Amino acid sequence: MMLFKKFLDTIVTSWSNALASKLFQKQMLVTLFFFIACFVVSVYFIDRCELRNGHVLHDVILDMLPHKDVSTYIFILTYGGILLAIASSLSAPHLLIKGFQMYAILLLMRAVFIALFPLNPPQEMVLLQDKIGSFLLNGQQYPITKDLFFSGHTSTLFLMFLITQQKKVKATLLTISIIVPILLLVQHVHYTIDILAAPVFSYAIFSFVNVAHQKAGSILSKPI
Repeated sequence: MMLFKKFLDTIVTSWSNALASKLFQKQMLVTLFFFIACFVVSVYFIDRCELRNGHVLHDVILDMLPHKDVSTYIFILTYGGILLAIASSLSAPHLLIKGFQMYAILLLMRAVFIALFPLNPPQEMVLLQDKIGSFLLNGQQYPITKDLFFSGHTSTLFLMFLITQQKKVKATLLTISIIVPILLLVQHVHYTIDILAAPVFSYAIFSFVNVAHQKAGSILSKPI
């Protein structure tokens, strides 16, 4: 109980100090609007891309794997990992704001590449049961199956791993970011290339945002 109270006190103190800066307030507001804009654009493109026909890829790795429904494990590990990453960063306002900027760019980049590379899902795909994701994308009107290149689950979890600073949490997120992609392949939700490319995009965005803040000399310029 005392540890939890200490944790809450640390969060309150750190945010009070951060919000005392007008530069931080400006960064937070800009980040909020930027994140909302990227999310809306991402949903629009992914929803529209679901209505078009795409290519089916021959995937040697998928051919060797069974196709099973492991949606429950994917759901628990993915959202558990995201919540863990956010909770561990609550006491570091500058880190959290920069993390949201990175994730916003990730959403935007993913939407662009899904639009550029039309793919149909693997033939033996088992539909992923994710009510949160489906609701956010189209209110569960119909399943989203063509948001393939690159993997959202994999890229998000790997970005969470990169952003997080606490060693134990970082190790946990790295483990999750390895297990979830394997489960996605077992369920045949993604092609292998979708999985392999995802961490590359995450790292590129992570590096870009850090370098951009450093060069601009912003209040968030401290590298993660």
